[in-house]
Amino acid sequence: MPRLEAGETAEQETNLLRPPPWGFWTTLAWAAFAFALGQIAGFAFVMLWMGRVAARAAGPESGAMVAMATIVSSPITCAVLAMAARLARWPVGEYLGFVAFRGRDFLIGLLALTGLLIGFALLGMFLTWPEPSFQIEVYRTAAASGLLPLFVLAAVVFGPSAEETLFRGFLFRGWVRSKHSAAPVVVATALLWSLLHVQYDWFFILQVLAIGLVLGWLRWRSGSTALTLLLHGLINLAATAEAITHSV
Repeated sequence: MPRLEAGETAEQETNLLRPPPWGFWTTLAWAAFAFALGQIAGFAFVMLWMGRVAARAAGPESGAMVAMATIVSSPITCAVLAMAARLARWPVGEYLGFVAFRGRDFLIGLLALTGLLIGFALLGMFLTWPEPSFQIEVYRTAAASGLLPLFVLAAVVFGPSAEETLFRGFLFRGWVRSKHSAAPVVVATALLWSLLHVQYDWFFILQVLAIGLVLGWLRWRSGSTALTLLLHGLINLAATAEAITHSV
């Protein structure tokens, strides 16, 4: 793991000026509730929008279903976490880490993630590993259904917003209490985040885990979830562009 001291002072100063964040288990409970409520709402909307029979026929790789479920679920998850932050008597933006970041941290993050993605691409070529079929199929079906703009919006804006608010925002704030807990929390949040991507095979789940470690380190270094959200959105934008090249 990279050293974690760079963002230590800003995090500690913020915590000293505010009431204590939610404890470990309460943080986990809020996060699980927010995630579950969002997923239930997204699933229910898709059932109402498409109908049960049509949804089953479309399957989990339907780009239209993924887009609509994400657009519905993400604001609900974020709203619950924002409410939890307010109940902790914090300004929502501060609690979730949506604060300004330095241009230097953005550049470091961009270079680190670019190098990581290039490294995995080269390793995939060496292993002759196939591109993830899920990523290509959801793009293809979204385009076929005429909902490609909504799919791109869901992938680049709504999905990263909910995931970063949950993992690098809410969980990070509640679990990191000192410099000694930062590294374990970076690893734990990256592991939990990677478990959301079970639609991929182990090689790409490993890539997601590596990205999560870098994003967690950047969250600690910069003190900003806004930075990790921006970089996450750029990663998904690049993945969408890659899916386009494999679909034409």
